[in-house]
Amino acid sequence: MHTYWLLVPPIVSFTISFTLAILVLVRNYQKNTYRLFSVFLIGAGLWGLIIFAFRVSPDVAQAKNWIQTLQPASVLTTSVFLHFSLLQTRRRVKWWMLTIIYGLLIVITYLSFAGYIVKEVTTDIWGY
Repeated sequence: MHTYWLLVPPIVSFTISFTLAILVLVRNYQKNTYRLFSVFLIGAGLWGLIIFAFRVSPDVAQAKNWIQTLQPASVLTTSVFLHFSLLQTRRRVKWWMLTIIYGLLIVITYLSFAGYIVKEVTTDIWGY
């Protein structure tokens, strides 16, 4: 039994996030904070799209691939939001802050695709 109502929120998130990202870029693409916020919105949209793809996966192997892709996407979204927040507070962003923030993204991406974060995906009543 597939619960189709679980597919609606991620697709809505994807649509709204990408629409807002386009609107922000159209408004003023030359400012660094606008571009960074657009990257955050695109990351949030990708997060929703990956959740949607995960939930409609036909088998466990594909679901595992999607959930392994979700880990770096979620870290990207949070890293970019932290970077954006630091810029909004008008604090001087030091090089080591960005190295730690985006270095964590590289480490999580490696660990995720190497299979250290998600070992297996199980089937449940509502899906995976």
